Amino acid sequence: MSVSSDDKKLLRAELRRRIASVPEAVRATAAVRVMQRILDLAAYQRARTILMTWPLPDEINLWPLASVVLRSQAVLCLPRFNPSTGGYDVCRIEQLEEGLCAGRFGILEPAPHCGVVPPEALDFCLVPGVGFDSSGQRLGRGRGYFDRLLATVRGVTCGVGYDEQWVSRVPVEPHDVQLNWVLTPSKTQECRDGRRNE
Repeated sequence: MSVSSDDKKLLRAELRRRIASVPEAVRATAAVRVMQRILDLAAYQRARTILMTWPLPDEINLWPLASVVLRSQAVLCLPRFNPSTGGYDVCRIEQLEEGLCAGRFGILEPAPHCGVVPPEALDFCLVPGVGFDSSGQRLGRGRGYFDRLLATVRGVTCGVGYDEQWVSRVPVEPHDVQLNWVLTPSKTQECRDGRRNE
């Protein structure tokens, strides 16, 4: 089935309306539940190099997990925008206070002194999105930055969001990358091996 960018735009707009309607108290409870689901995953427990992102205002806030990762002595990584490539580098964060600065899109990201880690070295990646479905398809923000990064990752990829971001089917294009897991406050969904769609 052919998918147009309009299909994604329409779904993205509907999901953003749903996310905006989630009360603040529900957001906080949802984040705690999703963090517990992450902690319960064997793939997370085995991981030694973990990718997180700084949460945008409309994304589930899992940032408290960053301190847990560092205390476990796993390597904590975040994406940092690279203007020379127009994509994201993966960088190691060793200290939360000194390791972050505002990036190009106003998102906190690794400071310039943080070393780059090969994406292939990531064991477990927490992946935000606008929408998700049961097959591990993810609807992003429409720029494709995260899909380009995910295409180089060999470790486990795990989409995270609110229940309101769950849909029956995300429209996909060839460059979209499937996830291994999707977690919401009420779901722990294992998907087939995440890979580029063909």
